[in-house]
Amino acid sequence: MITRTTFAGFGGQGVLLMGYILSHGAMLKGLNVTYFPSYGAEMRGGTANCTVTLSDRKIASPVASHPDFLVAMNFPSLEKFEPLVIAKGLIFINASLIEENPSRTDVEVLRVPTLELAARRDPTEPSTWSWWALWPPGPACSPLTKQFTACARLSRAKKKCSP
Repeated sequence: MITRTTFAGFGGQGVLLMGYILSHGAMLKGLNVTYFPSYGAEMRGGTANCTVTLSDRKIASPVASHPDFLVAMNFPSLEKFEPLVIAKGLIFINASLIEENPSRTDVEVLRVPTLELAARRDPTEPSTWSWWALWPPGPACSPLTKQFTACARLSRAKKKCSP
């Protein structure tokens, strides 16, 4: 099993933190992990993205040319990374900032109202920063979606238990 995820958006949206949390959740589960951040010189407002690769085997390269998942926090990120997602992959869209839909029809799309979710949460709660960790997988979710969510929940549990 190998799963590749790209998180992309503006600096300050928690893009790198989402990747970091997923990485740590997967490590707690005993998986091999690579975390490959990339960001501009600006701290907030500049472009940021990261790639996380999870596997039960050794990982040869941290580069994910064709991710299984894309978390797009802004439209420029959706435009840039949408073409790279594998067929039947999953794209999480920040519905609070992105009105447009992906042009592809061979991927699953999940629109998440991130600002609305954050407004209902306690700002000191780590899950507020990483909105995708809140998404509960239903019976219709794909196995990759369930694995993605399980890693997020593991990470959240560790954060609450940490001193």
